[in-house]
Amino acid sequence: MILDKDVFGDSVPQPIKIALSVDGGQLCFAPEFPPSATTVPGAAPGEFFEGLWNGDVAELFLSLPNGNYLEYNFAPNGAWWACEFSEPRVRTTRKIPREIPAASVIGNVTAIIGGRYLTRFPLGGKQPDFHRPEDFQKLL
Repeated sequence: MILDKDVFGDSVPQPIKIALSVDGGQLCFAPEFPPSATTVPGAAPGEFFEGLWNGDVAELFLSLPNGNYLEYNFAPNGAWWACEFSEPRVRTTRKIPREIPAASVIGNVTAIIGGRYLTRFPLGGKQPDFHRPEDFQKLL
């Protein structure tokens, strides 16, 4: 899929291509960032780092059977972050692995590129807010 419009429906100069598939029971999420994409300072390649959303990032939101949802963030250099939420912006304390379970394919694919907020599915509202589980849809 290609995210080439922001949350307001306007075309963006730097689209992001994201491959999403299931392989061996795991959900594969592979963003292809534009060449100009930048990573937040201090985020090491392949390492867990909170705050990736302060730079260019690809995000995957997934609904869970218990009503909670997961958020995964991936930076252009491979740094990552993940968290479980019990409701919008309310974190749980459960540790989230980097591997993404394929059990849920209801969610949203989003990105922040060049300060623009991109989304696969419409979000509603006047301000960009990716934490809208009520708007999640089938991804695959």
